[in-house]
Amino acid sequence: MPYLAGDDCLGPGSSEASPASLATSKYLTLTETQYFFLQQWANGYFTVGPGPARHPGDQLTRAVLDNCVGGAFSPGIEMTWIARNPAIYSEPFRIRVRSTPTA
Repeated sequence: MPYLAGDDCLGPGSSEASPASLATSKYLTLTETQYFFLQQWANGYFTVGPGPARHPGDQLTRAVLDNCVGGAFSPGIEMTWIARNPAIYSEPFRIRVRSTPTA
C-alpha cells in the first residue's frame, strides 16, 4: 500500500522508522470547501434528485471522483509529489526509462 501523504512523506526531517516524526502538514486533508460540503450533507442539507439518467455509472463515477482526483487516497487514483519531479521525465508526458536495469 502506498504512503497516504500529500507531498514527499519521506523527505527531509522525516523518518521511515518513526512515523510519528512525520510532519502532519504533509498528509492529505479535506479542503475547506470539501469539508463544508461534507458538513452540509451530514446535516441533511441536500436535495434528493429524481435518480440516475441513462448512464448512472458515469454520473456516479464523476460525482465521487471530481473532488478526489489528485488526492493521495488508496486504493485509488492518486498522483503524488513525485509527478512534479522533472528528473523522472525524458520529455513532456514521457517517463525516463533506465538503459540498464538496477538490482
